[in-house]
Amino acid sequence: MIRFLKSQSVLLVFILSGVLVLFVSLYSRSLVGFTMGMMEYNIEQRLKETSKRGAALVTAERLDLYRTASDMERPDYRELRTTLYHFANESDVLYVYYLRVGNGLMQYVVDNDYNPETQVSLATPPLDEKLTPGAWPALAGKVSASKLGNYTDGWEGLLSAYAPIFDRDGKVVAICGVDINDEQIAGARLRMEILAVLEIISVTTVFASGLYCLFKYRREAKRAKEASLAKSRFLSGMSHEIRTPMNAIIGMSELVQRETGLSASTSELVTGIKNAGLSLMAIINDILDFSKIESGKLILDSAPYETGSVLNDTLNIIQIRLAEKPIELISELDPNMPAVLEGDATRVRQILINILSNAVKYTEKGFIRFEASFVEFPDDLAFMTFRVEDTGRGIRSEDLPNLFSDFVRVSERWAKNIEGTGLGLSITKSLCRAMGGDIEAESEYGHGSVFTASIKQKIIDRRSMGGISTKKAAKIEIPQVSFIAPEIDVLLVDDMPSNLLVAEGLLAPYRVRISVSRSGLEALELVKARPFDIIFMDHMMPGIDGLEATKTIRAMGEREAVPIIALTANAVFGMKEIFLQNGFSDFLPKPIEVMKLSEIMEKWVPESKRLTPSADKLPVSSVLKEPPPDDIEGLNFKAGLSQSGGSMGRYLNLMEVFCRDTRGRLAKMNISSLKTNPVDLTAAAHALKGSLAAVGALELAGMAKDLESAGRTGDMAVIPETLDSFILLLGELLDRIEAALEKIRNSKNEAETNEDGRFLELLSRLKEALALEDLDTIDEVMDDLKTLNLRPQSRDTVTALSELILRSEFKQAAILASQ
Repeated sequence: MIRFLKSQSVLLVFILSGVLVLFVSLYSRSLVGFTMGMMEYNIEQRLKETSKRGAALVTAERLDLYRTASDMERPDYRELRTTLYHFANESDVLYVYYLRVGNGLMQYVVDNDYNPETQVSLATPPLDEKLTPGAWPALAGKVSASKLGNYTDGWEGLLSAYAPIFDRDGKVVAICGVDINDEQIAGARLRMEILAVLEIISVTTVFASGLYCLFKYRREAKRAKEASLAKSRFLSGMSHEIRTPMNAIIGMSELVQRETGLSASTSELVTGIKNAGLSLMAIINDILDFSKIESGKLILDSAPYETGSVLNDTLNIIQIRLAEKPIELISELDPNMPAVLEGDATRVRQILINILSNAVKYTEKGFIRFEASFVEFPDDLAFMTFRVEDTGRGIRSEDLPNLFSDFVRVSERWAKNIEGTGLGLSITKSLCRAMGGDIEAESEYGHGSVFTASIKQKIIDRRSMGGISTKKAAKIEIPQVSFIAPEIDVLLVDDMPSNLLVAEGLLAPYRVRISVSRSGLEALELVKARPFDIIFMDHMMPGIDGLEATKTIRAMGEREAVPIIALTANAVFGMKEIFLQNGFSDFLPKPIEVMKLSEIMEKWVPESKRLTPSADKLPVSSVLKEPPPDDIEGLNFKAGLSQSGGSMGRYLNLMEVFCRDTRGRLAKMNISSLKTNPVDLTAAAHALKGSLAAVGALELAGMAKDLESAGRTGDMAVIPETLDSFILLLGELLDRIEAALEKIRNSKNEAETNEDGRFLELLSRLKEALALEDLDTIDEVMDDLKTLNLRPQSRDTVTALSELILRSEFKQAAILASQ
């Protein structure tokens, strides 16, 4: 019996379903009353709403103008009747009218009817009705309707609703009534009864037909299953048999390539053999995967993997495939994605490569945009979404339904020179569904496509994908330089003073000569006046931006070979290539990391200009044993101090410059204009993003990045609220930093007098160092000065000295130190 039930499970389910549907159909007759009740309730609510709108057409004062039959001849009375006439037609009601209380009776004022035989008005005798609120709830200020079936006396077949009209004192002085005909309810009741009978007949017929089709389907399905299993066994066997000689072909081609003394033609032929073998192997792998999926033998592995590593590897592979095409690869990855997930990393990578490779195949120019985001679900699950948009050939609307079918390639006349089995998207869909997700496509023929894939993965580590591991002690890495270059002239170009201060601090260990510029125009003037060995150029600046300034410098014959390093906070995949194509020599993302700056210096400082630093001058790593005097909410002290090369004095100075510069920017901002001008918003947010990251305000830097992104995409819906919140939080952060700085300055007021002698001594040393342009001593003295508890006037002097030294104006700084 159990074996029979298992073998006939589909049939039993169908029979039980049919019996259930038949029972529901018979029972549906009893539901007619409930449905009619709902319909009557909806009509009642609609009538109430119509009466309220009718009451809003007049005021109590206006109705008070009409008291006698002669008032009916007034133009405004006829105008009111016309208004009610149009209102009734638009609202699909028969009558709309106004009544008021007079001498204990209800008196008609006007209605919408133009038929003298049926219209009611001031000339109509008052109604002999009970005026209690219970009889007329509208007189008590409540909108009401007559219960359907209890029609208004003398008006059988009409359904009515009433709404109160209040005077200025809030007293009900009149009511608005509306009437509709009962025909639609009576007709609906009859039609539903007929429908119930027809439903029983239809379901019985469908059930009998379905039973016959089910038996026929089961017979054909059995034959198809047997054929499918035979095909899968054949494909699997053939794939494995072919893989063995193909591995040998590819391996031996690799060995031949490593041989020395090959001619150019022979090397080219061997490379062609290897590439053809790799392409054929990819096809075999697709067939093998398809046969596993179709036979139900595909098993997904589950192991922890680093999210960023999988995404980065995938994009690097695609970037290589785009090397010979004029296509920009844009990636927008949610930085908050979990650092570690659990799943089948190989299959996740296969999904991404399949979708992206498909975009590469069918895109000849323009861009490919890859977006990755996630939503956290209960039970530590992450619902990952991957979106790939391209500007390729697109897909015809009639081909979209078959896009994910087996062995199908759409647009064959375009794809005749494109390799592949037509299984890639089919396999991708199966993999997505096996991981609890799916894939879908949208396309405009001739204008590109969008593929969106989703999967579920288990969250292992919730830290952000690019997050920094936390440690018990805040270890500040100070640059470990392998050389110094005092003969190297470096130009720093950035419109944010705090960014300049950070860059100067990180370059200080190299003992290079630094000049600074706060605009592209000023940088061009400096480059014309003197040669530089390296230029660090900010990407986005008001006026002449970094791209335009670089092109102009390249056009100067004697300056065209100078290394120009792009500084930008837009450190997304593909940006480096864009900068290189526009004249830059290299790329350095902001906030600047010590190791990446070291790589840049190692690459672009000539060996002939490098000197070995003295052992006692080498900076060392140190551990910050305790935080600053008071934690500043919204500021990551470790990140900010790292940006200042580990120097507390330089970091405090950086915060002072940041507060002063940001206050000035906020004062000049037109917030209303930024909410409607995405170009200005993008520029402002970009500038603030870098300076916020430099001082360690990482959360606000993230908000600035979101605003910049919204400005770039023109997403005006989210800008106003986000911008207001950002400006508010930024102002609060500035207040906290300024208060903390003031507290640090005043923490030892009792020792101010004792510090004066030390202050004068340091100024004397600084003057001598400035005369000799001894950068080591200048940095050392300035750090000591910034740690002193000074009087306000002396603090102002130190601040002015910092700005002069920042601009390499040593002579002016020496004069100020003497004063």
